[in-house]
Amino acid sequence: MIARSRFCRWTTGPAIAAVLLLSACGSSAAPTAVALPSSNGQPAADGSGYMLPDCTGVDPANCVYDGFDPAVNGFSFANWAAVGTVDATSLVALFGEEAVCAETTAEGCVLFPAAEQWASQVNEAMVGGHCEGMAVMAQRLFTNSASLTDLDPAATMTFDLSKDDPDVTGAIDFWWTTQMFVPVQEAYMAFHELEPSEVAKELAAGIAEGKNYTLAIYSDKGSGHSITPFAVVFDGKTYAISVYDNNYPGTVQQIVVNPETERWSYAAGATTPGAPTDGWEGGKATIDLTPMAARSVPTSAPFADSATKGTVAVRGLSNLLVTSADPDTLVGVTLTIAGETYDTTDPNTVLPEGVSVRPLLGAGLSGNGMTVTVDRDLVPEFGADGVARSRTTAEAQDNADFTMSIDSDGAPRVTVRTKTGPRPDSKSTFKADKQGQVEVAPPPGREARVNLANGASSFDAPVPDGGTFNVGPNNRRGEAPVGFANSEGQQQPGFRIPRENPDGGVVDSRGRFDPQSGEFVVNQRPGRPEQVNGAQVDQFRAMAGPAPDGGQQGGPQGDQQGGQQGGPQGDQQGGQQGGAGTGPQPGTSGGPQGGEQGGPDQSGGGGGGSTPKPDSAGGGGPTPKPDSAGGSGPTPKPDSGGGGGPTPKPDSGGGGTGGGAPAPAGPAPAGPAPGGAAPGPGQPAPA
Repeated sequence: MIARSRFCRWTTGPAIAAVLLLSACGSSAAPTAVALPSSNGQPAADGSGYMLPDCTGVDPANCVYDGFDPAVNGFSFANWAAVGTVDATSLVALFGEEAVCAETTAEGCVLFPAAEQWASQVNEAMVGGHCEGMAVMAQRLFTNSASLTDLDPAATMTFDLSKDDPDVTGAIDFWWTTQMFVPVQEAYMAFHELEPSEVAKELAAGIAEGKNYTLAIYSDKGSGHSITPFAVVFDGKTYAISVYDNNYPGTVQQIVVNPETERWSYAAGATTPGAPTDGWEGGKATIDLTPMAARSVPTSAPFADSATKGTVAVRGLSNLLVTSADPDTLVGVTLTIAGETYDTTDPNTVLPEGVSVRPLLGAGLSGNGMTVTVDRDLVPEFGADGVARSRTTAEAQDNADFTMSIDSDGAPRVTVRTKTGPRPDSKSTFKADKQGQVEVAPPPGREARVNLANGASSFDAPVPDGGTFNVGPNNRRGEAPVGFANSEGQQQPGFRIPRENPDGGVVDSRGRFDPQSGEFVVNQRPGRPEQVNGAQVDQFRAMAGPAPDGGQQGGPQGDQQGGQQGGPQGDQQGGQQGGAGTGPQPGTSGGPQGGEQGGPDQSGGGGGGSTPKPDSAGGGGPTPKPDSAGGSGPTPKPDSGGGGGPTPKPDSGGGGTGGGAPAPAGPAPAGPAPGGAAPGPGQPAPA
């Protein structure tokens, strides 16, 4: 039964790239992309784009290719814009039942209000496109970290999957959300410190070591796009990164990096190398990589009602998420810090220390949202307003719908749904201080609705025009104090939102301000259970799979069976694909071994999929980065037939033994993959 009451106190009950036009082949505006020979003698899909690379007979220091073929391993359908499908089942698979279900009944999972709000906003953001989910899912299927037969028993390759299949689109939506994870955010932010040529070298070295990535590029419109890289070729002057762009199904596209200028260019959708086309270019901090190992699930939830939230791991951080349900609107955040204004959608904005920003990766350079993280130890007080821009002119837009939330540990999750507009006052939609208190003041003259989610309780109400809420942080009892001032600035009776309710269940409260009494009229109802599909949770978890880096593939000649797809040159046995060695299990101390036997001329047995360093007799995986999911073994002894990789760095997982091909003869390479480049799945090892 819905309780209706008037009350004045809540009781304990119910970086940026520059857009340019690539005018012609050899234009001074950008490096010329070079068409590569096909590995199978056939053009990709409909003949547009570039050929697949062929590293046969090429110095492995200058050519590395993992065997991914967009016409086999990519999706046959293009990226699309639609509301997402993240629900209770997805949330349980992503974060675990305890983090998302306030209670579980025979009817299903009653979501924590914050989890419900987060899912709603994430689904809204997917109106801007699903590129991140497609880029990740294509890699997981390629590495057999996800099973084709779980999605479609009749499919023999990723290209067979249909967008009309809800299992397929649900999986894509599931992986789209992982861009919100802390390990993902930390991983791609690390690459913002590198020049574009260094990113290309890291990618080449990673491919050589059996690692897989997604690659993101950013435009001057404040948006981003995620694609799947699979090869790097260095011609002595430029690096050509072959990619699968899910906006152009079945084709090979290229990003060209010029080390001399430290600029990258992307002629997306080119039908002929150098032909006139819309394209993009950028420099440092506009191109980054995310290792697949960073996307392990389940993980900490950004809305978790605990001491450490997934997106705000310590009390001193606040995370803002701004989205829009309007597919024609690009939205971001304007920050006000110490009297200065910073428009995060302006490519010329230099953000202060303690603020990091990333556009959500949706459609081709046209994402539909942004995440902003503020370190309140460095920025003790800040204001935040939504800002919208036209996709075509990049001019600011008024009266555009947007949703903005702020998540801080020890405080309620605050969400506002309103419209952009000029401010005649000095306030901000959000104003947060070092303790986590948030003042909520939507633009005057704009309809607005606020949601305050604290543990098992939520409060949702229209914001009276000119009204201001003051929220949290929580007191020692877990209650969130809430104050309200009307448009005249007069303080009205406040209330508290409890974190827990007497019956242990969820209470959703809908309020309406009564100006005559100065109180909120509130309707309360219990939280509604949502069915959780246990089989689908298991399927999502299986897709997360062991060994994100390197996947489930075998050695260089496809020794290990069990893959679901064959590479373009692979020894396809029963539709199975060989490849680099299996990567480390999430949370384990090292990587398991790869194929049962090594490729030609290999001194050691199956290994971690890594090409050994020059002059070594064999090698394991690369030196793991700090806090990586797995690592290499100890340094092999001289003249050993096989062995582990270099000694792991501090805080790495440590670990397993390696094996693999001997180092190529000759001096250390100057090309993309230090130590040489390992052949891709199904490719013979170079002689």
